[in-house]
Amino acid sequence: MADNYLGFDEKFVSKIKNGEKSSTLRYPSERINMLKVGMELDAITSHDRGSFAVLQITDKTPMTVEEIIQTQFNHHQNYDSIEDFNRSMSEYYEPPFDGSDEFVLIDFIVVDK
Repeated sequence: MADNYLGFDEKFVSKIKNGEKSSTLRYPSERINMLKVGMELDAITSHDRGSFAVLQITDKTPMTVEEIIQTQFNHHQNYDSIEDFNRSMSEYYEPPFDGSDEFVLIDFIVVDK
């Protein structure tokens, strides 16, 4: 599979398909940094299952953990505290993160299911 994909937990598939979830927070990496606004990419749960949707990136915003905690997202989970953030992110990354750590908020639309 090419590098133009975003992986999601199975629990988010229906929310993405019906438009309830249209943002994702990612820890910066070389691959994430290469993603650009307007780019179309596959939404996957695992590499061997293939794509469950095609997404188009509509915005990409770097945010500190403190900014994330202070923001009320409409189409992404919200966090009450840094402890809440770290608990949630521990499913995907190696916390603890502090308020100055940066993530990337990627907004997207579904262009094909």
